[in-house]
Amino acid sequence: MTREIDLQAILQTTQRRPRARAGEVLVREGDAPVAVFVVLAGRVELRKTTPRGDAVSLGVVTPGEMFGIEALANLPMGSTAVVVDDATLLVIDARTALELLVRRPRFTLGLLQILCDRVATLERQAASGTVMAAPELPPTGAVGQRMLPPRSAFTPRSTPARAAAAPTTQRTPAAASAANAHPGETKEAAPAAAAPAVELPKEFWTKHVVCPVCAADFDAVHLRSEAVRLKERDSDFCERYHGYNPVHYAVYVCPECFYAAYPDDFGTLSSKEAVAMGSALAELLESTSAQIDFRGIRDHAAATASLRFAVHCYQRRDAEARKLAGLHHRLAWLAREGSDAKAEQEHLAQARDAYRAALDQRPPLDGRAEATAMYLLADINARLGEAAEALRWLEAAAKHPEVDKTISRAAQELRQTIRERTRS
Repeated sequence: MTREIDLQAILQTTQRRPRARAGEVLVREGDAPVAVFVVLAGRVELRKTTPRGDAVSLGVVTPGEMFGIEALANLPMGSTAVVVDDATLLVIDARTALELLVRRPRFTLGLLQILCDRVATLERQAASGTVMAAPELPPTGAVGQRMLPPRSAFTPRSTPARAAAAPTTQRTPAAASAANAHPGETKEAAPAAAAPAVELPKEFWTKHVVCPVCAADFDAVHLRSEAVRLKERDSDFCERYHGYNPVHYAVYVCPECFYAAYPDDFGTLSSKEAVAMGSALAELLESTSAQIDFRGIRDHAAATASLRFAVHCYQRRDAEARKLAGLHHRLAWLAREGSDAKAEQEHLAQARDAYRAALDQRPPLDGRAEATAMYLLADINARLGEAAEALRWLEAAAKHPEVDKTISRAAQELRQTIRERTRS
């Protein structure tokens, strides 16, 4: 919703109007406050990292709207701002913006409305678990200077060529038996040989990234937030969509060495982790057979394989348990989507163990994330047939001092469902 921010008054305060290209990261979550930004042309998407490590869209800022209001209180940036379409911006320093608050009531009202919009969005997203793959942010330090194993250490089935003439391309996926593989099986998906490049649908955009393990460069595919159309949501926040499923693009996968991670984690390997990852991925390459392409539109098989590879990688990193929990939970959702009850139960059990570990891990989760993990443990235990354990976790979530209204309401509904099942 566009808010009235007295744009004419703002335009009189400054002549600083920089331009930014699509894909450019303007500010990052946690950065020191810079200024208040008004979008004059183009679009900018705001994304926030949830306690579970997911990059969640807070919405798209369109012409006449603003972001970066944290600067007014000298607070760190609360979200990452990424240019979606080439944009022209108006940059207002904090002092000037504070003067507008005093002199321009319409500006003040618009600012309050924006704050209310953001709070409402965060409350919805906290319960939904909708994963929107965010652009990979530049890692600290040069990737090429890390102590990485040489590319000759890997023996990929094929070396896909990057299409220089058409950076937003799709390559035809091949059918793969790995879609029905269960945890513990060794058969997985190998990268497909390059196919003729075709244009991706307008719902997608790509980000050029470099693998920190094998130094291969590739274009990671992202689903635009405006293309996500929710159909229904289960009690454990598994969502079904009209059209494309954002869970399919939750992680990046290097098409050459299979290194996989959430976008925000992809370039953050330590030197020690990178060396360990090299040998682990070499083993994974040897155990693959069927071919799946991760560089285009992902079908169910490619999405499942991408999350399995991410689990394989995070298990060999100094990763927080909540990230593994999120991966296993998403694998359970995909199994549910594919009507594979056995795989769903196996992944739910693994997600349950990881959520428990996350609650015990130090440093602890923040309050709201802790209450959400307790609720998810209740729901997972209910799905695994452990009604007593589910009720115990529901009680813990309900008593948590920082449980929000969304989780509290979901917990009440789940408790009623469990009791009805027990009586029947």
